[in-house]
Amino acid sequence: KAELDIYLDNKLLFQKCIDNIAKTPKHYCLIIERQIIAMEPGVIDSIEGVLNLIRERDMMLKPLGGMWGYGIYLLGYNQGNYEVDGKAVTEDHLKEFVISKSNCALCDRVLQSNITGSFYNNTLNTLRVLSLINPENGEPFIAGAVQRIGTSNSFPVDNFHRGGIASNIDLVTGEYSSAASIFPVKEGLTWHDKHPETNVPIKGFINKKWPEIESLILSLARKFTFHRIIAWDVAIDKNDKVVIIEGNTGADPKIHQI
Repeated sequence: KAELDIYLDNKLLFQKCIDNIAKTPKHYCLIIERQIIAMEPGVIDSIEGVLNLIRERDMMLKPLGGMWGYGIYLLGYNQGNYEVDGKAVTEDHLKEFVISKSNCALCDRVLQSNITGSFYNNTLNTLRVLSLINPENGEPFIAGAVQRIGTSNSFPVDNFHRGGIASNIDLVTGEYSSAASIFPVKEGLTWHDKHPETNVPIKGFINKKWPEIESLILSLARKFTFHRIIAWDVAIDKNDKVVIIEGNTGADPKIHQI
């Protein structure tokens, strides 16, 4: 039912629904109509607090809704300079940039494992796992999974439709296929046994975390059986822990059909 989409489409509400069984990126504050609203009392409730946090750790600014990675920005502090998507900006520029992004949340940037980061480390490379509900017994099952990998074209995200590449994952073994890309569009669908920029092999790679990811997604899908199709975005952090980035009602089945 459309009225139930909010439990997945609203990123903060979704996080609260799964916090007890899965690791998720921590959210610190909301930015709504040029106001900073703390997620916890007395934590981050001003633009100065936001800047202090960015000086301490890499952060991500992302919309509460949306798709295809649009509206996501990487915020950081490097050698005395603030950065947006890796480009140095002044403090005044960053202040205005942040408070102008209405209906957004500030959250931790997930620093990824070498398991997925070795392919291309400038983007967070996520697995897109598609779960469906069996109409005969009401149980969820995984219908497909792909590893999304960023490129310089898709930066700062790994999104396939923005220039990233995608490899199908064998649901039994966790083995990766060659990766497909559709960028530039005029060249049509192309395949890569290795990452086109880093030359790191993709085809034949086996993700050792796949059994854990599969089990976790099925557990989560049982909490959302009111949605027959869910597309889960999954990361592996620097400590090799599985992190659920978000669940999506827009499943984008094309990426599973390449």
